[in-house]
Amino acid sequence: MSKQPIIQTQQQASSTKQGDVLDGFTQTILNSLQVGAGAGACGMLFGATAAIIRSAPTPVLFSLVSGFQWFGLSSVFYGTRKLAIARLGPDHKVTPAQKVTASATAGAVCVVPVGLLVRGPRSILPGAFVFSLLGAGGQFAANKWSASDASEKKSGWLDAKWSPFRRIPDEEYENMLEEQLLRLEADIAIVDENLTALRAQKEAEKVAQKEAQKAAEATVSSRDGRS
Repeated sequence: MSKQPIIQTQQQASSTKQGDVLDGFTQTILNSLQVGAGAGACGMLFGATAAIIRSAPTPVLFSLVSGFQWFGLSSVFYGTRKLAIARLGPDHKVTPAQKVTASATAGAVCVVPVGLLVRGPRSILPGAFVFSLLGAGGQFAANKWSASDASEKKSGWLDAKWSPFRRIPDEEYENMLEEQLLRLEADIAIVDENLTALRAQKEAEKVAQKEAQKAAEATVSSRDGRS
């Protein structure tokens, strides 16, 4: 009796995992179709422009074929790359080398359906080779670009050569604070000396005034005695 709940729990967990996988696969297909639709629209515009420039007899057909090629290549490339990365693990844990491998694989796979339908089986091998190189090269450049952006964000604008400011180490900052503190103590000592000198001067002036008053009083009293 105790094994039945465990079996039911395992079945529910497996069914939940399968449902998540199906949902992720469905979402990948939908995203691939959206990317393909956008690329197909750009391909139709490019095909129409190229047909007009080349004075093709059927510009509409040329535009449709170009749009179909762009749609097939982009949608299959995006979907294959997403599925390959999903097989390797979460996107943030996939290494740059694994991303290059996934992009190269997607580049080779995306040529197969379009090559069979448009250009024939003979174009599959050279097309797969060329597009795998393009996918790997593009992913390698994207990895380098993201790595450079990450290093620039990590270093910050204070470390840039054009920045008028620079980052101060902790020891240098402590030394600057100690120097400022010493200067402040010296200024306070000078102010104390000046205050002491002013007080002494005032006391001397008071003493001098008192002596002058006493001398004046003595002079007055001596004059009164003579008279």
